[in-house]
Amino acid sequence: KIKIKKYVSFNKNREVRHMGGVSTSFLSYLRQYAVKVSDNSEGDKYLLTRLENVEPAQNILNIYGQIEGRAGGVDNILDSWGRIKKELALIEARGEAVLILGDLNRAVGAGELGVAGNKPDISYGGKLVRDLVASGEYVILNNLALVEGGPWTREDPADGGLSCLDLAIASKNLEPYLEKMVVDSARKFTPKRVTWRKGRMTTRATDHFSLVLELKMPRKERKTNSMSVWNKNKPGGWKAYEVETEAAKIQMEEVIMDKSRSVEDVMRKLDSIQTKIKHKTLGKTKVNKKKTQTLGSTKEVENDEEHAKQLMR
Repeated sequence: KIKIKKYVSFNKNREVRHMGGVSTSFLSYLRQYAVKVSDNSEGDKYLLTRLENVEPAQNILNIYGQIEGRAGGVDNILDSWGRIKKELALIEARGEAVLILGDLNRAVGAGELGVAGNKPDISYGGKLVRDLVASGEYVILNNLALVEGGPWTREDPADGGLSCLDLAIASKNLEPYLEKMVVDSARKFTPKRVTWRKGRMTTRATDHFSLVLELKMPRKERKTNSMSVWNKNKPGGWKAYEVETEAAKIQMEEVIMDKSRSVEDVMRKLDSIQTKIKHKTLGKTKVNKKKTQTLGSTKEVENDEEHAKQLMR
């Protein structure tokens, strides 16, 4: 799994011997707005995540496309692309936006439906991508005039040949918010692998150039000035919380002692148990947001947290 300090990551690994896969990361403060919608490991590997704090809501479809020569025929390619089209149809039905990003491994050709300056070759999967753009609802961002460093996104390490396999495709409703896109053909920030050769440390860049895409989108306005919080003043609530926590002690110990669980899974399960207890004993109440702005620094919250810790000991 990808773990980056101050980021939260969603991952989808290939279920094969060599592993690999796709991962999408968000700054930690966006965690409350980010959700994993779906993923797929057959054919084109993808991970669909969603940010709901912007308007329109932003979906990110992170794809690692299968190599068409290894896909097992056009029927498999079509089936795989069909799954992606279903995801896009659901997003369109909700009136939301979507970015399709990744190494699609598709030869999309040149022209308005492909990438300007690209090779003319069009593969079967590339034609499916071009059909998507031809619908008028999507645009290949690699093809825009404001893109720097394109059109090539990969250099073959064997012969130095250049190709355009990494694409950024956006729904039309995102185009007004695009600020900049850079293809790092100069390898200024493309990741490098560190290796040792003959006792000396060397670095080797990936064969794909990194892409940086910047969008400036409006934040979604809140529809209410109130929010739900735990009802810490409920009569008898803390006493009931103590009783229920003691009753769940064995269940929590079993979770902690389960060696088959990862640390993250243990924390999620314990949090789920505690949340159910709080729903049962404290419940929630609506409060004005202005009254909660300094909640994180109040002595009351510090005492409540210490109280909860004592109950868990």
